[in-house]
Amino acid sequence: MCSNVDSEHLNRTLLEGCTLAESQPARTAAAAPFDEGGDIVLRSDFHAYRWIIAAASPVFADMFSLPQLARGTAGLDIDRDADMRGDGNGDGESTKVSTLGPREDGDRSDTQVVQMTEDSNTLETLLRGIYPCPPALHFASLDALKPVASAAHKYQLDYLASALLPPLHTFSRAEPVRVYAWAVRFDMASTAERAARDFLRIGDPWRYAGELAHISARAYHALLEYRRRCR
Repeated sequence: MCSNVDSEHLNRTLLEGCTLAESQPARTAAAAPFDEGGDIVLRSDFHAYRWIIAAASPVFADMFSLPQLARGTAGLDIDRDADMRGDGNGDGESTKVSTLGPREDGDRSDTQVVQMTEDSNTLETLLRGIYPCPPALHFASLDALKPVASAAHKYQLDYLASALLPPLHTFSRAEPVRVYAWAVRFDMASTAERAARDFLRIGDPWRYAGELAHISARAYHALLEYRRRCR
């Protein structure tokens, strides 16, 4: 059993260049794909595109069509009366969308903000329900996954890259050295750490993997040292 000290050692020395983790302990801004871009901002932190929201919601379509809202000079309260009371907010209040206005951070760009009463978790769930999102991805082998992951990295498709993590973690159980080296190469720190833990379970630690050619000797040594300290 590896001690907490060993885990901390791995976090510090596992790889040079592993500076990006796929998850953060606490979200202070919207997650991809709602963290940037778009032509409208919901709740001051969810970036989105009007046409997607308007296509899914006639309420938003009507709101966006009002000239005074398009200019950002007025607000709109939406009250669906008894049909919506107690729904959505969970507090028995009517659903409201108030003011299209300036950014809270002082940004004076053309992107407008829709201040909404729904909390961040509720809003993110709604957006993910209506946005065109990648499906659960399945691959027959790690070799089939690698070119897709490489292309996602090349074109900075962060949201698609996150969808590749579950199958990548599955392959890590049987081929941890390959996944470790792949994660090192593309700065996927938490995936590299997970592969290192899977590496403790395999019997032959010396089987060569072609992916090792793309990482430093220091990174490979960190993996072997982690196994030595934890077994």
